[in-house]
Amino acid sequence: MFDWKELLDFWFGELDENGI
Repeated sequence: MFDWKELLDFWFGELDENGI
């Protein structure tokens, strides 16, 4: 099963990296 929490962590990590 897909770990959505891992996706969210990646997503927010990307957003934070982009300064959004």
